[in-house]
Amino acid sequence: MTPTLCWRQYGCLFLLLALHQPSPGVAHPPPTPSPGPAHCRGCPYFLPTATEVTTAVGAAANLTCGVRMLGDRQVSWIRRQDLHVLTTDSFTYTTDSRFRAIHVKTSPYWVLSIRDPSVSDSGVYECQVSAQPKIFKRFNLEVVVPQATIIGASAMYMKAGSNLNITCVIKGAAAQAAPVTWFHFNPTSRSSSSVLEELNSGGRGGIQLVTDRRAGTSWLLVTNATWRDAGNYTCAPEHAIPDSVSVHVVDEESPAAMQPHLQASTALPPSSASSSSSSSSSSSSSASFSSFIKPPLSLLCSTQTLSLILVFLMRLFFKIIDFPRGFEFSRQRESVAAAL
Repeated sequence: MTPTLCWRQYGCLFLLLALHQPSPGVAHPPPTPSPGPAHCRGCPYFLPTATEVTTAVGAAANLTCGVRMLGDRQVSWIRRQDLHVLTTDSFTYTTDSRFRAIHVKTSPYWVLSIRDPSVSDSGVYECQVSAQPKIFKRFNLEVVVPQATIIGASAMYMKAGSNLNITCVIKGAAAQAAPVTWFHFNPTSRSSSSVLEELNSGGRGGIQLVTDRRAGTSWLLVTNATWRDAGNYTCAPEHAIPDSVSVHVVDEESPAAMQPHLQASTALPPSSASSSSSSSSSSSSSASFSSFIKPPLSLLCSTQTLSLILVFLMRLFFKIIDFPRGFEFSRQRESVAAAL
Protein backbone atom coordinates (compact mmCIF):
# COMPACT_ATOMS: atom_id res chain seq x y z
CA MET A 1 0.00 0.00 0.00
CA THR A 2 1.44 3.37 -0.99
CA PRO A 3 1.86 6.14 1.62
CA THR A 4 -0.55 8.39 -0.24
CA LEU A 5 -3.35 5.80 -0.16
CA CYS A 6 -2.77 5.06 3.56
CA TRP A 7 -2.90 8.73 4.44
CA ARG A 8 -6.19 9.12 2.60
CA GLN A 9 -7.81 6.19 4.39
CA TYR A 10 -6.69 7.25 7.88
CA GLY A 11 -7.53 10.87 7.14
CA CYS A 12 -11.10 9.89 6.23
CA LEU A 13 -11.35 7.81 9.38
CA PHE A 14 -10.25 10.72 11.62
CA LEU A 15 -12.66 13.03 9.84
CA LEU A 16 -15.58 10.68 10.47
CA LEU A 17 -14.67 10.36 14.14
CA ALA A 18 -14.47 14.13 14.52
CA LEU A 19 -17.86 14.63 12.91
CA HIS A 20 -19.46 11.85 15.04
CA GLN A 21 -18.47 13.34 18.45
CA PRO A 22 -20.95 15.94 19.79
CA SER A 23 -19.69 19.46 20.29
CA PRO A 24 -19.03 20.21 23.98
CA GLY A 25 -21.26 22.73 25.91
CA VAL A 26 -24.51 22.09 23.98
CA ALA A 27 -27.46 21.14 26.33
CA HIS A 28 -29.88 18.44 25.31
CA PRO A 29 -33.60 19.38 25.42
CA PRO A 30 -35.61 17.71 28.30
CA PRO A 31 -38.00 14.91 27.41
CA THR A 32 -41.58 15.87 26.77
CA PRO A 33 -43.69 14.98 29.86
CA SER A 34 -46.43 12.51 29.27
CA PRO A 35 -49.92 13.90 29.88
CA GLY A 36 -51.04 10.64 31.43
CA PRO A 37 -49.58 7.76 33.42
CA ALA A 38 -46.42 6.20 32.02
CA HIS A 39 -48.08 2.83 31.42
CA CYS A 40 -51.00 4.20 29.37
CA ARG A 41 -51.00 7.38 27.32
CA GLY A 42 -54.49 8.90 27.30
CA CYS A 43 -55.79 6.73 30.15
CA PRO A 44 -57.61 8.37 33.12
CA TYR A 45 -55.61 8.96 36.26
CA PHE A 46 -56.29 10.38 39.73
CA LEU A 47 -55.19 13.77 40.98
CA PRO A 48 -53.61 14.08 44.45
CA THR A 49 -56.36 14.85 46.99
CA ALA A 50 -56.75 14.19 50.71
CA THR A 51 -57.71 10.58 51.41
CA GLU A 52 -57.93 10.85 55.23
CA VAL A 53 -60.94 12.94 56.28
CA THR A 54 -61.97 13.52 59.89
CA THR A 55 -65.13 15.34 60.91
CA ALA A 56 -67.27 15.80 63.99
CA VAL A 57 -70.67 14.24 64.51
CA GLY A 58 -73.24 16.43 62.77
CA ALA A 59 -70.65 18.43 60.79
CA ALA A 60 -70.86 17.94 57.00
CA ALA A 61 -68.00 16.03 55.35
CA ASN A 62 -66.84 16.14 51.74
CA LEU A 63 -64.78 13.45 49.98
CA THR A 64 -63.10 14.91 46.88
CA CYS A 65 -61.90 12.72 44.01
CA GLY A 66 -59.96 14.33 41.17
CA VAL A 67 -59.75 12.53 37.78
CA ARG A 68 -57.95 13.61 34.60
CA MET A 69 -58.33 12.23 31.09
CA LEU A 70 -61.77 10.93 31.98
CA GLY A 71 -63.24 11.07 28.47
CA ASP A 72 -66.62 9.37 28.25
CA ARG A 73 -66.05 7.29 31.37
CA GLN A 74 -68.08 7.60 34.56
CA VAL A 75 -67.09 8.25 38.18
CA SER A 76 -68.91 6.37 40.95
CA TRP A 77 -68.71 6.46 44.75
CA ILE A 78 -68.93 3.07 46.49
CA ARG A 79 -69.28 2.40 50.22
CA ARG A 80 -66.95 -0.48 51.02
CA GLN A 81 -68.85 -1.53 54.13
CA ASP A 82 -71.76 -2.96 52.12
CA LEU A 83 -70.52 -2.36 48.52
CA HIS A 84 -73.44 0.01 48.01
CA VAL A 85 -73.28 2.35 44.99
CA LEU A 86 -73.99 5.80 46.39
CA THR A 87 -73.54 8.06 43.36
CA THR A 88 -72.61 7.87 39.67
CA ASP A 89 -71.51 11.07 37.98
CA SER A 90 -74.01 13.69 39.25
CA PHE A 91 -76.77 11.21 40.15
CA THR A 92 -77.45 9.80 43.63
CA TYR A 93 -78.54 6.17 43.85
CA THR A 94 -79.18 5.84 47.58
CA THR A 95 -82.38 6.53 49.48
CA ASP A 96 -80.37 8.16 52.25
CA SER A 97 -80.84 11.86 51.55
CA ARG A 98 -77.70 12.71 53.54
CA PHE A 99 -75.52 11.56 50.62
CA ARG A 100 -75.24 13.78 47.55
CA ALA A 101 -73.03 13.96 44.45
CA ILE A 102 -71.49 17.34 43.66
CA HIS A 103 -69.77 18.06 40.33
CA VAL A 104 -69.24 21.25 38.40
CA LYS A 105 -69.20 20.89 34.63
CA THR A 106 -65.69 20.88 33.12
CA SER A 107 -64.24 20.39 36.61
CA PRO A 108 -62.01 17.35 37.21
CA TYR A 109 -63.23 17.00 40.81
CA TRP A 110 -66.08 14.73 41.89
CA VAL A 111 -67.34 15.26 45.45
CA LEU A 112 -69.32 12.95 47.72
CA SER A 113 -71.04 15.17 50.29
CA ILE A 114 -72.31 13.63 53.55
CA ARG A 115 -74.67 15.83 55.55
CA ASP A 116 -75.14 15.32 59.30
CA PRO A 117 -72.81 12.29 59.54
CA SER A 118 -72.90 9.90 62.49
CA VAL A 119 -70.27 7.61 63.96
CA SER A 120 -71.70 4.70 61.95
CA ASP A 121 -70.78 6.50 58.71
CA SER A 122 -67.08 6.03 59.47
CA GLY A 123 -65.30 3.69 57.09
CA VAL A 124 -63.75 3.35 53.62
CA TYR A 125 -65.27 4.87 50.48
CA GLU A 126 -64.07 4.20 46.92
CA CYS A 127 -63.97 6.54 43.97
CA GLN A 128 -64.23 4.23 40.91
CA VAL A 129 -63.68 5.06 37.25
CA SER A 130 -65.31 2.81 34.64
CA ALA A 131 -62.14 2.25 32.63
CA GLN A 132 -60.71 -0.97 31.24
CA PRO A 133 -59.32 -2.15 33.53
CA LYS A 134 -61.35 -0.41 36.25
CA ILE A 135 -59.35 1.92 38.51
CA PHE A 136 -60.28 3.20 41.95
CA LYS A 137 -59.03 5.34 44.82
CA ARG A 138 -59.95 4.73 48.47
CA PHE A 139 -60.84 7.36 51.06
CA ASN A 140 -61.05 6.85 54.83
CA LEU A 141 -63.73 8.82 56.68
CA GLU A 142 -63.61 9.09 60.48
CA VAL A 143 -66.56 10.62 62.33
CA VAL A 144 -65.64 11.49 65.91
CA VAL A 145 -67.47 12.87 68.96
CA PRO A 146 -65.54 15.94 70.17
CA GLN A 147 -65.22 16.61 73.90
CA ALA A 148 -64.87 20.02 75.50
CA THR A 149 -62.49 20.11 78.48
CA ILE A 150 -62.02 23.09 80.79
CA ILE A 151 -58.44 23.25 82.05
CA GLY A 152 -58.08 23.20 85.82
CA ALA A 153 -60.19 22.03 88.74
CA SER A 154 -63.95 21.59 88.57
CA ALA A 155 -64.37 24.37 91.18
CA MET A 156 -62.65 27.76 91.23
CA TYR A 157 -62.45 30.19 94.18
CA MET A 158 -61.63 33.82 93.57
CA LYS A 159 -61.69 37.12 95.40
CA ALA A 160 -64.21 39.79 94.45
CA GLY A 161 -62.71 42.39 92.13
CA SER A 162 -60.18 40.01 90.56
CA ASN A 163 -60.19 38.70 86.96
CA LEU A 164 -61.66 35.35 85.96
CA ASN A 165 -59.92 33.48 83.11
CA ILE A 166 -61.31 30.13 81.88
CA THR A 167 -59.67 28.09 79.09
CA CYS A 168 -61.64 25.45 77.16
CA VAL A 169 -59.95 22.93 74.84
CA ILE A 170 -61.96 20.93 72.29
CA LYS A 171 -60.44 17.47 71.88
CA GLY A 172 -61.21 15.17 68.96
CA ALA A 173 -62.42 17.95 66.67
CA ALA A 174 -61.59 18.34 63.01
CA ALA A 175 -59.04 20.82 61.69
CA GLN A 176 -61.80 23.39 61.17
CA ALA A 177 -63.59 23.18 64.50
CA ALA A 178 -67.14 24.34 65.09
CA PRO A 179 -67.97 27.62 66.87
CA VAL A 180 -68.03 27.68 70.69
CA THR A 181 -70.84 29.06 72.86
CA TRP A 182 -70.44 29.97 76.54
CA PHE A 183 -73.28 29.85 79.08
CA HIS A 184 -73.51 31.20 82.65
CA PHE A 185 -75.87 29.84 85.30
CA ASN A 186 -76.17 31.76 88.57
CA PRO A 187 -78.68 30.22 91.01
CA THR A 188 -78.34 33.22 93.35
CA SER A 189 -79.28 35.75 90.69
CA ARG A 190 -81.85 38.29 91.84
CA SER A 191 -83.00 39.03 88.32
CA SER A 192 -86.58 38.26 87.40
CA SER A 193 -85.44 36.82 84.06
CA SER A 194 -83.91 33.39 83.53
CA VAL A 195 -80.72 32.79 85.48
CA LEU A 196 -79.25 30.91 82.46
CA GLU A 197 -77.67 33.34 80.02
CA GLU A 198 -75.54 33.10 76.91
CA LEU A 199 -72.29 35.03 77.22
CA ASN A 200 -70.88 37.15 74.44
CA SER A 201 -68.41 39.96 74.07
CA GLY A 202 -71.17 42.39 73.27
CA GLY A 203 -72.95 41.80 76.60
CA ARG A 204 -72.22 43.58 79.83
CA GLY A 205 -68.86 45.26 80.16
CA GLY A 206 -65.91 43.23 81.29
CA ILE A 207 -66.58 40.02 79.30
CA GLN A 208 -64.25 38.94 76.49
CA LEU A 209 -64.46 35.79 74.35
CA VAL A 210 -61.62 34.62 72.11
CA THR A 211 -61.84 31.37 70.09
CA ASP A 212 -59.16 29.83 67.91
CA ARG A 213 -61.15 27.36 65.84
CA ARG A 214 -58.16 25.79 64.14
CA ALA A 215 -56.39 25.19 67.46
CA GLY A 216 -59.68 24.10 69.08
CA THR A 217 -59.29 26.46 72.05
CA SER A 218 -61.60 29.09 73.52
CA TRP A 219 -60.91 31.60 76.29
CA LEU A 220 -63.40 33.43 78.55
CA LEU A 221 -62.21 36.49 80.50
CA VAL A 222 -64.32 38.31 83.11
CA THR A 223 -62.73 41.41 84.64
CA ASN A 224 -63.56 42.79 88.10
CA ALA A 225 -65.75 39.83 89.04
CA THR A 226 -68.55 40.33 91.58
CA TRP A 227 -71.03 38.01 93.29
CA ARG A 228 -73.15 38.21 90.12
CA ASP A 229 -70.36 36.43 88.25
CA ALA A 230 -70.44 33.40 90.53
CA GLY A 231 -72.09 30.16 89.41
CA ASN A 232 -71.53 27.57 86.68
CA TYR A 233 -69.81 28.37 83.39
CA THR A 234 -70.35 25.95 80.48
CA CYS A 235 -68.21 25.66 77.35
CA ALA A 236 -70.48 24.23 74.63
CA PRO A 237 -68.90 23.80 71.17
CA GLU A 238 -71.23 22.87 68.34
CA HIS A 239 -71.46 19.09 67.76
CA ALA A 240 -69.41 18.41 70.93
CA ILE A 241 -69.95 17.29 74.52
CA PRO A 242 -69.86 20.41 76.76
CA ASP A 243 -67.93 20.87 80.01
CA SER A 244 -68.64 23.07 83.04
CA VAL A 245 -66.80 24.67 85.96
CA SER A 246 -68.17 26.08 89.21
CA VAL A 247 -66.93 29.53 90.22
CA HIS A 248 -67.19 30.92 93.77
CA VAL A 249 -66.64 34.63 94.40
CA VAL A 250 -65.87 35.62 98.02
CA ASP A 251 -65.61 39.08 99.54
CA GLU A 252 -62.61 38.30 101.75
CA GLU A 253 -59.92 35.80 100.98
CA SER A 254 -60.21 32.79 103.26
CA PRO A 255 -57.36 30.24 103.06
CA ALA A 256 -59.73 27.40 103.97
CA ALA A 257 -62.23 28.38 101.29
CA MET A 258 -59.82 29.54 98.61
CA GLN A 259 -57.55 26.50 98.81
CA PRO A 260 -59.57 23.43 99.80
CA HIS A 261 -56.89 21.12 98.41
CA LEU A 262 -54.52 22.28 101.16
CA GLN A 263 -56.92 20.96 103.78
CA ALA A 264 -56.78 17.52 102.20
CA SER A 265 -52.99 17.54 102.00
CA THR A 266 -52.46 18.71 105.59
CA ALA A 267 -55.18 16.58 107.14
CA LEU A 268 -54.37 14.21 110.00
CA PRO A 269 -54.57 10.42 109.69
CA PRO A 270 -58.09 9.00 109.92
CA SER A 271 -57.81 7.78 113.54
CA SER A 272 -56.12 10.87 114.94
CA ALA A 273 -58.27 13.13 112.82
CA SER A 274 -61.44 11.46 114.04
CA SER A 275 -60.31 11.53 117.69
CA SER A 276 -59.16 15.13 117.47
CA SER A 277 -62.33 16.12 115.70
CA SER A 278 -64.46 14.29 118.27
CA SER A 279 -62.54 15.79 121.20
CA SER A 280 -62.66 19.25 119.69
CA SER A 281 -66.33 18.87 118.94
CA SER A 282 -67.04 17.58 122.47
CA SER A 283 -64.98 20.36 124.07
CA SER A 284 -66.64 22.96 121.92
CA SER A 285 -70.06 21.51 122.67
CA SER A 286 -69.22 21.39 126.41
CA ALA A 287 -68.04 24.96 126.35
CA SER A 288 -71.15 26.08 124.52
CA PHE A 289 -73.33 24.05 126.89
CA SER A 290 -71.58 25.49 129.96
CA SER A 291 -71.92 28.97 128.61
CA PHE A 292 -75.56 28.23 127.96
CA ILE A 293 -76.44 26.77 131.35
CA LYS A 294 -74.19 28.96 133.56
CA PRO A 295 -76.61 31.86 134.01
CA PRO A 296 -79.59 29.59 134.86
CA LEU A 297 -77.52 27.58 137.42
CA SER A 298 -76.30 30.67 139.22
CA LEU A 299 -79.79 32.03 139.22
CA LEU A 300 -81.14 28.73 140.54
CA CYS A 301 -78.52 28.59 143.32
CA SER A 302 -79.28 32.11 144.48
CA THR A 303 -83.03 31.36 144.48
CA GLN A 304 -82.57 28.19 146.54
CA THR A 305 -80.38 30.00 149.11
CA LEU A 306 -82.94 32.74 149.55
CA SER A 307 -85.70 30.15 149.92
CA LEU A 308 -83.78 28.25 152.63
CA ILE A 309 -83.05 31.43 154.53
CA LEU A 310 -86.68 32.44 154.28
CA VAL A 311 -87.90 29.04 155.56
CA PHE A 312 -85.41 29.15 158.43
CA LEU A 313 -86.57 32.63 159.48
CA MET A 314 -90.21 31.61 159.28
CA ARG A 315 -89.65 28.54 161.50
CA LEU A 316 -87.71 30.64 163.99
CA PHE A 317 -90.49 33.19 164.04
CA PHE A 318 -93.19 30.62 164.76
CA LYS A 319 -91.09 29.02 167.49
CA ILE A 320 -90.70 32.34 169.25
CA ILE A 321 -94.42 33.01 169.04
CA ASP A 322 -95.39 29.54 170.23
CA PHE A 323 -92.81 29.36 173.10
CA PRO A 324 -95.13 30.43 176.10
CA ARG A 325 -97.86 28.00 175.03
CA GLY A 326 -95.39 25.20 174.90
CA PHE A 327 -93.98 26.06 178.33
CA GLU A 328 -97.48 26.05 179.91
CA PHE A 329 -98.33 22.75 178.31
CA SER A 330 -95.19 21.16 179.68
CA ARG A 331 -96.00 22.37 183.27
CA GLN A 332 -99.49 20.88 183.08
CA ARG A 333 -98.10 17.60 181.87
CA GLU A 334 -95.64 17.49 184.81
CA SER A 335 -98.40 18.18 187.40
CA VAL A 336 -100.62 15.44 186.03
CA ALA A 337 -97.75 13.02 186.16
CA ALA A 338 -97.07 13.95 189.85
CA ALA A 339 -100.71 13.47 190.84
CA LEU A 340 -100.72 10.05 189.37
